[in-house]
Amino acid sequence: MIFHPPLGLFVDQKFGFELKDIAFIITFGSIAGAGIQATAFRWILKRFGDKRVILVCLFFASLFILLTLFVHKFWLIFAVTFIIFLTMDI
Repeated sequence: MIFHPPLGLFVDQKFGFELKDIAFIITFGSIAGAGIQATAFRWILKRFGDKRVILVCLFFASLFILLTLFVHKFWLIFAVTFIIFLTMDI
């Protein structure tokens, strides 16, 4: 995924996160995204259609990538990153 390396560099430089914090964010986001793909992906595509799902995911991914510039706490970075991983995995 293209967002992982810049995320680690960004949060290290801006917030001084340690490796364990960055690893926790990336690992949880990736595993949760894979879980959603394994369980709900087919239903989401059948319910909303390919084009709509792609457009909505791209919109929310870009919105939440922009939000990474404005959050300042670990749990907010964690939540924003989780949404980014989720939208990029779908």
